[in-house]
Amino acid sequence: MRIAYCEDEPVQAALVRAMIAQWAKSWKTAAEVILYESVEEFLFKNDTLVNETSPYDVVFLDIAMRQMNGVELARAIRQKDKRISA
Repeated sequence: MRIAYCEDEPVQAALVRAMIAQWAKSWKTAAEVILYESVEEFLFKNDTLVNETSPYDVVFLDIAMRQMNGVELARAIRQKDKRISA
């Protein structure tokens, strides 16, 4: 499972990453977490979302971030890829 996590607070990012790892271990599944520190970084590194489907199974988004917030990003992702959970 590929998980994108967009979070601008390092402590929160580490906590959620550890929780995901614990969840994956308990379900005996592999989970790769790719951390993005801003919406802009996520969009820059995933520019294919504009024309193609997402490479992620799940995207966790911080709601309160700089420029664009997580809710706006979720809407943009869902417009391009209905199968992803954001």
